Amino acid sequence: YCHVGRLSHEVGWKYKAVVRTLENKRKVKSIVEVRKRDSIK
Repeated sequence: YCHVGRLSHEVGWKYKAVVRTLENKRKVKSIVEVRKRDSIK
């Protein structure tokens, strides 16, 4: 079992940090949307 990002980084892919930053932003936006949706109900 491995993570594609880590494996790619090990073979020379240089965007692991960028993807991590974007993924964190996506997770925050997702949490906000879920809370907004739940508050409407």
